[in-house]
Amino acid sequence: MIRRLPAGGMISEHVTIDPTTGRRFATGGLATTSAPYHVLHADGRPDPDVHALGVVTDGARWFTQVGSGRPGKDSPFHRDADAIAASILSPAAAPRPLR
Repeated sequence: MIRRLPAGGMISEHVTIDPTTGRRFATGGLATTSAPYHVLHADGRPDPDVHALGVVTDGARWFTQVGSGRPGKDSPFHRDADAIAASILSPAAAPRPLR
């Protein structure tokens, strides 16, 4: 099922561009916005209802696959998860009709 998402344009791969040569490199990670990490469709539009966190973003968000197992410790993973949770719980994130 997930393998069909890129073909349908629902998700896209994060690509970096070498500033010197202009060469493009596919990273293998999902393309997302900055926090709160909405997934980008193939046409570049962010999906307001879909967020990405962890392993699927590797290549776009380096070394953020897991948080610290130690209580009270901050990590990029926890900050990313907090940003997503705040987005989902905000009044602006009211349910939208299915498309």
